[in-house]
Amino acid sequence: MAYPHQNLNLSEYQYYAVSTGTLVSTALSEVLLVGNEDNTTVTVVPTQSVSVPIDIQTNSNNKTVTAGSSFNFTIHRMQTFLFGALGHDISGTSIVSNKPLTVISGHECSNVPLVPSCQHIAEQILPTVIWGREFLLTPYATRSHGPYFKVVAALGDTSLNFTCSASGGNNFYLQNAGDVTTFYSSSSYCSIISDKPVLVTQLGPSQSSGSGNGDPVISLIPPIELHQQNITLVIPGFSSITNNYINIATTTKGSLYINGQLQLVTWNNIYNNMSSIIGYGTQIPFNTISTSSSYTISMQTGFTALVYGFGSSHGYSYSAGINLTGSDPCLSNNGGCDQLCTSTFGSYACSCHPGFSLDLNGYNCSDIDECTDYNDCEHICVNTIGNYSCLCHNGYNLDANNRNCS
Repeated sequence: MAYPHQNLNLSEYQYYAVSTGTLVSTALSEVLLVGNEDNTTVTVVPTQSVSVPIDIQTNSNNKTVTAGSSFNFTIHRMQTFLFGALGHDISGTSIVSNKPLTVISGHECSNVPLVPSCQHIAEQILPTVIWGREFLLTPYATRSHGPYFKVVAALGDTSLNFTCSASGGNNFYLQNAGDVTTFYSSSSYCSIISDKPVLVTQLGPSQSSGSGNGDPVISLIPPIELHQQNITLVIPGFSSITNNYINIATTTKGSLYINGQLQLVTWNNIYNNMSSIIGYGTQIPFNTISTSSSYTISMQTGFTALVYGFGSSHGYSYSAGINLTGSDPCLSNNGGCDQLCTSTFGSYACSCHPGFSLDLNGYNCSDIDECTDYNDCEHICVNTIGNYSCLCHNGYNLDANNRNCS
């Protein structure tokens, strides 16, 4: 899935790479950067030692940048820069730029888990400002094991929960920004809920893991905040793929249409760690197809669609749509805020005009009775909506400061 260039008018864009391990020491865990605008300054802090040109503009001799060190360079529009680590996992590598980049990360020969049979994987990574906190996860229909979910923290001190049943889930803690953890699901419908923005990717296992046909694939999973109501997608006509599926995840069960035709589907519950149902998922099979075919899926409520297929030692997978306009919640119904909505790092906050206080629900504003809580009237205080005024007793005039009486 390729996402369009989107300038969010930020002074800084933060990205983190996602990859896997490998059994092949000569295979790259890699990151590809594509410039969208001229004079884009970039700082990279790799989690593994990498070899990069001293000057990427002149293709000069290489230098080694050790894990945890940084290197800086400038990239221009339509330029590309590829770097990676041989035989290692470069996940968590930090990329910071002053203008938006296209960032693609993956592996030349991904083994998931570290068992024989690998496949080239790649996924475009979105900036942390578009990451989310709540995710609905669906399993692969034709695999007896997995999938795996790789999670990256946008901020330090991040707590998250991974739940795959009504009996509750497991809690995890990511101490630093860029920290990575991996979850395994035994073909269950699951949820991930975090207190700070995270990136979630879904990984399919290697065929030699005993999970059935198919080698590693990777897909970015959109958070609930970025679900859409209409998605047009393509199922590719790969001759090596024997089974194609579309997984749907949504917060509300409803009528699901494909190319205008109502679908009869079985919804599976998705729970949070409080044993509450927070979403639903289903799998829609498609027979082997010889040519690529497009489909339009629609629901009255937001949903996400995971498109995938597997064959002997082959596989593909991608998330079919992300509502990038939802990356700024304040643009949609003012974020549900009663008065003021302010976008923050990966989220937003509601606030109130002077004379009002924010309710405990974090959205609504209530008038402050200044005459009870605070006022500087010398005689009489009269509360008004969002303000107050002063009056004087008979025989007195209100001074020019509108507070004192003479």
